[in-house]
Amino acid sequence: MSAAAPGAAPRVGRPERVYLFATCLIDLFSPESGLDAVEVLERAGVQVEVPPAQTCCGQPAYTSGFPEEARKVAAAQLELFPQPWPIGMPKPDFSSRRPCCRHPAWH
Repeated sequence: MSAAAPGAAPRVGRPERVYLFATCLIDLFSPESGLDAVEVLERAGVQVEVPPAQTCCGQPAYTSGFPEEARKVAAAQLELFPQPWPIGMPKPDFSSRRPCCRHPAWH
């Protein structure tokens, strides 16, 4: 096995549990993508927790010019993920270019 490159982040093993944040886009337009994400993770031996109260990441408000409202929505969602588990967020291809996915409330 080769050593990691200097300055590279250490490899982290597979988590035992993760949260899945489906977002309103998955919920409304592609629920099968959320179900597929759960299936893939569970098949890999990862337990998936989907908080039932989750709603929106704040993207609609943010992209409509209401950043403070978006921050409030995003902050409320973050409270649904109290454990220090990774949060998986399936997303359509275009969302990586959307401001909500880079929104400061998520970092």
